[in-house]
Parts: sequence; C-alpha cells; structure tokens
Amino acid sequence: MEWNWKNRKYLPSLLLPAFVFSPPVLGPVRLGDLLAAAVLAWFIPSWIRARAIRLNAMEKIYLTLLMISSVAALISLATGMNERGAGCALMVGRLAELAVLYCITAHCSETAGTLRMSAVACIVLLLAWSLGEMAYIQFFTVTEYHRVFNSGVFSGEANHVAGALVILSVFATASIGASSWPALASFVSILLSGSRASFAAAAVSHGRILIVMRRYRELLLVAAVGLALLVFAPYGTISRWKDILQVRRDYSGPHVDRLTSWTIVLRETPVLTGAGPGSRPSSVYESCYMMFYAESGLCGLAAYVALMGAMIFTRNEYGLAKHVVPALGVALAVLSLSANALIIARVAGAAAIILGAVRAPSRS
Repeated sequence: MEWNWKNRKYLPSLLLPAFVFSPPVLGPVRLGDLLAAAVLAWFIPSWIRARAIRLNAMEKIYLTLLMISSVAALISLATGMNERGAGCALMVGRLAELAVLYCITAHCSETAGTLRMSAVACIVLLLAWSLGEMAYIQFFTVTEYHRVFNSGVFSGEANHVAGALVILSVFATASIGASSWPALASFVSILLSGSRASFAAAAVSHGRILIVMRRYRELLLVAAVGLALLVFAPYGTISRWKDILQVRRDYSGPHVDRLTSWTIVLRETPVLTGAGPGSRPSSVYESCYMMFYAESGLCGLAAYVALMGAMIFTRNEYGLAKHVVPALGVALAVLSLSANALIIARVAGAAAIILGAVRAPSRS
C-alpha cells in the first residue's frame, strides 16, 4: 500500500496499538514515541498553512496546562530547585507529545470506524494474554502470588496495561452503542492484573455509560461476571484483592507508603510554582493530582482538574458517539487518583489518539 495523504486515515489505527503494546527501546523512549516522531513530518506543513485554528475548551485548558508545566520547569531549573534536568525534559516532553498525538489524529479523516476496530483488536489480544497467563500459572507453576501483565513483554507494567484497557474498553463500549462485551473483556483482564485503580476507573466509567444509556441488564451482567471471577479465579491471580483486608488490619503495604509520600510531598512543595516537572521520581506520586500540585503548584493542579471537568461535561461537538469524551474523562479522573495517568505512555498515548479521533471529521 502506498502511504500518502489520501490514506493517512489509517495512521491512528497503527498508532493506537503502537502505544498500547509499546516496548521501551532506549531508556524511557518507547516504540510508540519513535513512530509518532517519524510521522510528525507529514503533518507539519498542513499545520503551518493553517491560518486560523478554533480551539475548544478542552484544547485550551490542555495548552494552558502545558504552558504552566513549561514555566514551572524553567523556574525550578533556573533557581536550582530542580536538579533533574533529564527528568524535567522527559515530563514536559511527554505532555507535548500527547498534544502532538492528538493533533496528528485530528488531522486524519474518517478515523472512527478503523480506530474502533483497532481498539477492539487490542482488547481481544490483551484478554487472550491475561487468560493464557492465568492458565499457565494455574497448571504449570506453584506460584502463590501472580499478576498478569507483570512479566514477559509487559515486565512490571500490570498497572499500566490495565489502565490502557480501561481507555480502550471505554472507547469501544461508548462508540458501539453500549455493547457490554468490551466492558466484560476488560473487567476480566483488569481483575486478573490486580490493578485496583484501573478496576475503580473501569467500574465508574462503564457504570456511567450503561446507566446513561439505560442498559441495566448489561450493567448487571458485567457486575455478575466480575463477582464470579473473584470467587472462582485461581488464588494466585486474585490474592492481591484479598491483600486489601490485610492492609486494613496491619496498616502496612503500598497504601500506607503512598499516603506517607503524599504527606512529605505536601510538606516540601512550594505552593504556587511547585518543585518543577521531574524533580522527583514519578513513583513518589502515584497520583496525577498530587503530581501536578507537587511539580507545577496550585496552578498546575487547577488546570488538571479543569481539564478533567471539561472532558466529563463536554458536549457532543463532533461525529463520534457523544458518550466517548465524557466517559474517557470519568475514567481518567478516577484513574488519576492513584496513578500518574497522564504520563504513562500506554494510558495517555491511547487517550490522546482516541480524543483526536473524536476531534476529526468522521463519517464512519
């Protein structure tokens, strides 16, 4: 197939799996990052020729967030507060890359149908992977504790893959008339991954979609499948869910460590400007809200909260199903409570591509 401007509509359908399954190739740089950079030259001429660009509320807020993060980066580096220059560049660069992905997808016509098929294919592949890994653990090993998506290709990224599943399944469910099967498939894999933040985000966002569309039977079916899985799945793949009770009894574990780190961050962070993007390892935060407050101050936090609000309460301005953007906003808002959602490549990259598809003039 000859790649030209006429068939660039297929590009988002390649970018989406490139980010969802993106392996690191050079430190924090992933295959999806390289692909986005490689195709960027296609779009620069059309952006330069554009004489007037009308931005919606969500786009204006995101540009404001990017500007605030950039200013906070300059201030923190100039004052010596932030000595992690590479981390600073990485954080600001990730935010800029999301804007680029959004714009690339928005300039590709007729993306809705092909992108939906790509998202569905990703969900199916991840479901097969999680079930295969669960079966392997059940029949061929004696491991007492195991999380799918935490070894092999996805080494140590169970939470990240589960977050990507939330984004994919919300898009698929909302854009094909609230069919319950993408939700079912994602819930199975998310439960097996042990990602509690992703489970909460999936439950709230899918619940909202199905309730708004009055698909109460589908809602009950999803809940029943999730409950059955918790009861009948091998102990090694659901033991992480039972750890919640242990944490409450002993007051130990990642929940307490997270609260401790948040307390330190709140105590040490300059209120107005923050400590600068990348000033601490991202693992310190495990919360997008905390991350933007710590690194960009109250201004950055306010911009991020406004961005989530703009998505959740957006109106249907474009051709795709009107429930997609609000559902993605709900999913990201909940996921951001205990995950650095906006800088996780698998999660944020997929969300930016899908949002760009909503922006594109779609006839599918």
